[in-house]
Amino acid sequence: MNRITATTTGLATVVALAVAPLAMTTTAAHGADGTAGAVAGYGSIAGTVTDDADAPLAGVDVSVLRNFGYGDEVVGQAETDSTGAYRIDDVEAYAYYKLRFTDPDSDFATEYYDDVIAGPVATWVPVTADEVTAGTDASLEAAGRITGRLTVGAGAPVPNGQVSLWWQYGPSAYVSVDTYVTDQDGRFALEGVKGATYALGFRDPSTGASEFWDEGADLFSATPLVVETGQERTGIDVRLGGLVQNTSAPTISGVAQVGTPLTAGPGTWQPAGTTVTYRWVVGDDTTPADDPTGPAYTPTAADLGKSIRVLATGTHTAGWVPSSAWSAATAPVIAAPVPPVVVVPPAAMDNVVVPRIKGTLRVGRVLRVTAGSWTPDPATLTYTWYARGKVIKKATHRRFRVTEKQLGKRLRVTVTAAAPGHLPLSVKTARTARIRR
Repeated sequence: MNRITATTTGLATVVALAVAPLAMTTTAAHGADGTAGAVAGYGSIAGTVTDDADAPLAGVDVSVLRNFGYGDEVVGQAETDSTGAYRIDDVEAYAYYKLRFTDPDSDFATEYYDDVIAGPVATWVPVTADEVTAGTDASLEAAGRITGRLTVGAGAPVPNGQVSLWWQYGPSAYVSVDTYVTDQDGRFALEGVKGATYALGFRDPSTGASEFWDEGADLFSATPLVVETGQERTGIDVRLGGLVQNTSAPTISGVAQVGTPLTAGPGTWQPAGTTVTYRWVVGDDTTPADDPTGPAYTPTAADLGKSIRVLATGTHTAGWVPSSAWSAATAPVIAAPVPPVVVVPPAAMDNVVVPRIKGTLRVGRVLRVTAGSWTPDPATLTYTWYARGKVIKKATHRRFRVTEKQLGKRLRVTVTAAAPGHLPLSVKTARTARIRR
C-alpha cells in the first residue's frame, strides 16, 4: 500500500512518501536524474477511459509523467477517441511513469492511475522496449467544484492569491493536489475535483498572511472540506487576518505629578496575541511626532496643570489591520512635593590608641604626651594639661616642663583630635604618679 505523511509550516509543506512495491513496478530505485532503471528503446502505453457507468469518454487528455528530480514532466500525451481508447507511442523504456487523466471541459474529475487523486501516490506504469503496456484503464467520475473568494485585512480582495488543495489521504495524512491562483477580485474556482475529503490552504503573497480552512493555523488544524462526487462547494470565502479590535480601553495608573512615573495598561484586544504600543499625549498636543512613547511616562515641570492621555495601538500578524484606542485622561499634573531638608551629622573621630604621658616625673623635667592613634588621621591635635584635676594655665602643647607648683600632684592630659567632615573627639591620658623633687 502507499503511505503518506506530511509536515507543514504555513503553505510551505514537505510531503514524505513511503511507497511499497506494486504489482506493475519493480523495486529498483531511480535517481533524481531519472536514469536508473532505464532500458534502451521505446515502447507504448494503451488503455480505455470510461465514465463511472462504463460509457466511453472521448477527448480526455492522457499524460505520461516522469520525475526528473525537480518535479514531474510530461513526456508523452494523447487524447481518447470516440471509443474512449488511447495509445501513447514513442515512450522511452522506463519502469516508473505516472499516468494522469484530465477532462479539458472539467465535467469529469482529474485522477492518476490507478484511481488516485495525486501524483505522489500514483501507481507506477512501466514501459518496456518494443512492447505495449496495455490495460491502463481509467473510470472517471463526475467532477466536483470548489469556489469562493479570498480577501485580507478589512476585506480587500487578494489578486493572485494562492489556494492550495490537499487530499486527506488518511486520518493525519495529506498530499498536495495542486495550487490555484485567484483573479483580480480574489475569486477562485477549483475545477475537476474528485469526490474526497480535502484541506484548503490560502496565502496572500503581498502580505504573507496565510491560513487553512476554516481559520486553521496549519495543515493539521484545518477543518476538513468534504466534496461529494459531482458536488459544487460554493461560498468557501476566506478573509486572511482582519481588523484588530479594542474591547476594553487602555488605562493609566499612577499619580499625575511631576517626577512620578505613570504606567500604561493595554486594556484588552482581539485577536489574542495582539501587540500593543503606546503614545503619551499631554494636554492639547497637536504635534504627535514628538510625543513620548513606551509603556511608562514621567511628567515634567512643563506638564504642570495639563491632563495626560495615552493612545494605545494594537497590531497583529500579516493581514491584520491595526487599530488604536484612547485611555481616559488623568487629573491635571501637580507639582512635585518639596523634599524635606535632611541634615546628616558628620561622622565622629575614632580613637584607636590612647595617648600617654612620658618622661621623668620630677620638678624641672620636661614631660611629653604621645599622639596616640586615630581614625581618620587627625588634621589637628590640641592638648590641655591638668594637675590634680585642674587646668594648668598655658599648658597647651605636647611638651610641658614641670614646676614647683606641680610638686606632689598627679598630672593628666586631654588630647582633642579633629579632621575635616568629622566631629572632634577628646580622650584623656592615664594619670601619672605624684611629682617628686
